[in-house]
Amino acid sequence: ATPIPSKAIEINPIIVNFVRQDFKSFSGDPYDLPGVVTSIMDGRSYVAQAQQLFDHIQLSAVDTTAAVAAGALSLVENSLYTVEAFEDYHNHLSERGLLSITRNWTMETQMMALRTADLIRTAWERCGHTGIDRHLVIVAPKVYSGSRWGTLLASRCPFSAADLKKLREITEKLDFMILYEPNGAHNPSTFEALLGSERRTFLQTYPYDVQATTDDKPYFFFFLKPFQFLTQQGDQQHLTWASRKTPRILLQAFSLVTVLVLVLALFIPMLVGRLRLTATKGAGRGLLYFAAIGLGFIMVEISLIQRFTLLLGQPLYSFAGILGCMLIFSGLGSFGSHYIETAHLQRRARLVISVVVLGILVHALFMPALLSVAMGASFWWRLMIVVVTIAPLGFVMGMPLPLGMRLLELVSPKALAWAWGVNGSLSVMGTVLAMVVSVFFGITSTLVVAALVYMIALFSFTQNP
Repeated sequence: ATPIPSKAIEINPIIVNFVRQDFKSFSGDPYDLPGVVTSIMDGRSYVAQAQQLFDHIQLSAVDTTAAVAAGALSLVENSLYTVEAFEDYHNHLSERGLLSITRNWTMETQMMALRTADLIRTAWERCGHTGIDRHLVIVAPKVYSGSRWGTLLASRCPFSAADLKKLREITEKLDFMILYEPNGAHNPSTFEALLGSERRTFLQTYPYDVQATTDDKPYFFFFLKPFQFLTQQGDQQHLTWASRKTPRILLQAFSLVTVLVLVLALFIPMLVGRLRLTATKGAGRGLLYFAAIGLGFIMVEISLIQRFTLLLGQPLYSFAGILGCMLIFSGLGSFGSHYIETAHLQRRARLVISVVVLGILVHALFMPALLSVAMGASFWWRLMIVVVTIAPLGFVMGMPLPLGMRLLELVSPKALAWAWGVNGSLSVMGTVLAMVVSVFFGITSTLVVAALVYMIALFSFTQNP
């Protein structure tokens, strides 16, 4: 029988070229070894499209240590480490297939190992397994070794006594240790609780958030519970410096952006006489309307970029695709709004915003299922899905601003400059706010919040803006 070739998947072609040329002799030329087929694409997309089963799926330090050290990964989505991804890995393993994940964890810093173990438990249970503790072995470096890299092994079938004996021999030979094994006498209580019947209680009482991440909340490297960094609850000594500081930096960034926006967009224009407080008299509802649509628009845009990164495989593709679609079709919607007669402005504006709210909720609740089905399609089909699903929403989201401007011009024309300033200010501040909501509560929650913000805009029409 012809052996199945090994697959090497790398998302960055520069890395492949660098290893093939500059590091060829040092690395052993892994991408061009006999029997190895290299593909330049996102690993999650490859697995979703793969038709064959594999004996071994390996994720070995697929994130750069530089990014980890800088804290860059704490607030970045990673679709390789989610429950849905691990279900795909499981379903593409042969009957005795093995999934191995190498990450930086030790006996003292177990957060990544705990979260990875919970990913295995959640995904494997969804696939029909029970007694997940028998399917896991976690290897960690010995304390004196100075290394921080360990490996988690997850098997589709339970590890046998012979398997465990062989693993002990190998780890001892390589100067590693078994951190967790089925029925191990020295297993940490944390893993016993997480993989046992006390999982729910353990996740609630453990000082860090180590629950399995999902496609809706794909922040594998973020371990703080909601607003924990504000209350300083929990001992954070085992978190890296960057993991401890990143949330606080996010809060500081939001504060800085808010101050800069208020100063540059409002205070300085008032100081030089371009904005006058007297112009806002009677325009309170109108300014609330423009604040709401500015905040809602950017929250939707950020959420869609985050969500469609999973489908397109590359953050750059998602950014370009979503931003391009939103700008083009919202521009068309804005242009089309000029054909609405002045006599029907308020009623049509209410209808448009109602459609926007409905469209956002449809994206929030039903798009994940569509993305899951579409993951196996070719890139151009996935790109077409992006355009088809984003275009209608982008079109109607482009209408509220010009409609509001026309309405405000009828009742408070002097407040138009304030409307522009308020709308732009909330759009800027909303970028950070969208990230905060997404990290703590998920992408769907961010879209729901955006829909609620648009409803504030809708209710501001109880009287003329």
